[in-house]
Amino acid sequence: MPGKTTPIQAPPVPVQYQVVKGVSHSSMAIYAILQPYFATADNAPAAGDGWKAELTAYRAEQANTLAQADQLGLEPDALTAVKEILTNNISFIDETLAAGVIDRQKINAWIKEVVPHFTTTIATAATYQVDHWMEVMAEWKKMIGEQWDQTFGVTNTLYVTRTNNILFTLMAQFFGKEAINDRLLLFETTEFTTKPDTMLSLLTRIVKDRELGQAFFDDYFLMDVELLSTGAREAITRQDGARVPMAASQGSYAVGPAHARIRAYDEANGITPMLPP
Repeated sequence: MPGKTTPIQAPPVPVQYQVVKGVSHSSMAIYAILQPYFATADNAPAAGDGWKAELTAYRAEQANTLAQADQLGLEPDALTAVKEILTNNISFIDETLAAGVIDRQKINAWIKEVVPHFTTTIATAATYQVDHWMEVMAEWKKMIGEQWDQTFGVTNTLYVTRTNNILFTLMAQFFGKEAINDRLLLFETTEFTTKPDTMLSLLTRIVKDRELGQAFFDDYFLMDVELLSTGAREAITRQDGARVPMAASQGSYAVGPAHARIRAYDEANGITPMLPP
């Protein structure tokens, strides 16, 4: 930030976001605990009983969250969805532990009970997340002022959250279309949370490579892609005897609650909505 000697850290996303998102994932977490122990035949004894201790411990977490649900200040529909998911999870855990076997049919029945509530919890979590970071970005842009057009923005993602990445999408609303893959970058990393020094190192590498591309090839962005790609493509073509079909991507984006919330924020604040490629 201009005139700032120490980094500015954004306030955390409201606790409601963390809880509702966690509840949305909790049923899948239960499935993940059981999955390694699935027997080859339905209702056969599980391949080991390590799942019992894990499931018992996770039940305690679910019960604790359920006991505190009324104190979160959630809207009635969101609170109902959270309670329904947790109650069904606990009931399924109790039934499975009592039976001592992993029943795939009961798993499928339990999944059908909880999945309908995910629509509400996902929309609620997205609302908390988007509203929070939109306000943070608006404040930071105001603080940076005239230097905004020279500012770099970076965020990281795992492979599974790269497409439709929420933080990158909402940042694009403030940086503008021209900044995407120029000053606004999405780094694919191996960890969900990446240290600032690591992000800065990645950004520094990109900027230095761009300077090399400009100096050697008169192309500032040439080094953003594999330098040998042209020659390699020609070699592959020769090997195959024909060019490998390459489908042009238009960066299609699914319509989801978070992106709908971003669009609504844009329209309310006079920003032209965009979805980055």
